[in-house]
Amino acid sequence: MIRITKLHLILMMLVVIASGAFLFQMYQENLHAREEAARLSAEHALMDAEKNKQEILFKQEKLARNAVAIAGEYWSLYNDQGRDVSVGQATLHKAKENFKQKNFETAYDLSAQAIDELREAPLPDVYHIVRHGENLWRIAAKPEYFHNGTKWRLIYEANKTMIRNPRRIFPRQKLLIPLRKKTG
Repeated sequence: MIRITKLHLILMMLVVIASGAFLFQMYQENLHAREEAARLSAEHALMDAEKNKQEILFKQEKLARNAVAIAGEYWSLYNDQGRDVSVGQATLHKAKENFKQKNFETAYDLSAQAIDELREAPLPDVYHIVRHGENLWRIAAKPEYFHNGTKWRLIYEANKTMIRNPRRIFPRQKLLIPLRKKTG
């Protein structure tokens, strides 16, 4: 039989303690490595989220800038036509202010609203002063009006209170030309 002495017991205890210390150190290193990996993963996720946020913000800014520019073009076009663009102009101004303050979604929405308001802006009244030899047919056929003499009835209907007989109009009469229906 093998005899176990105190020396053997001490040696076995030292081996068990050394093994435990080694395993504890390995556990600590593994735990530290997992914590570092989790921290790096969280940092990458935050960086990706920030990058996505910046991309979305850039796209919103681009959309809002384009919408404000298009609304400005509508304003310019309809203002040149002599339409009453005051309501759309006020909304466009609000859109520009929101864009400056980096409220891109609001700027985009206000630009769309301004475009709708500008489209609804009424046309100015167009009048024609009758010259010697003109009749409703010739006036309607003019390129600046209808290009079509058969539209003379539109002029007659718009001026019924002034014209008793559509075949008889007089020089210097001021006739309303209903080019397009006014809104509002």
